[in-house]
Amino acid sequence: SFRLLDDNRIYTYCKINDSDSLLFLIDTGASDVVLNSDKIAGINITFDQQVSNTGTTGSGTVSASVNNTVAFGRQVVHGIRIISIPYSNERWDGVL
Repeated sequence: SFRLLDDNRIYTYCKINDSDSLLFLIDTGASDVVLNSDKIAGINITFDQQVSNTGTTGSGTVSASVNNTVAFGRQVVHGIRIISIPYSNERWDGVL
């Protein structure tokens, strides 16, 4: 399900590689699934690549993980690349 929270942004809950439910910001302009690197403790994910990323936080090299499973609602999608970016002042766990 989707939720409009008090910051006027849309969120949903997702699971990454069988994790507990994580709060994800819905960003229709994002080209990758992003995990907030400040909040990834306990998630079964291995970041084993470095990729170039350009986004609202600027440009740079970030860590990436390939071949992950993302589950939200009744959808389960396999083979997803996830990048890791620190968002220290955000309450959400990632961007979808």
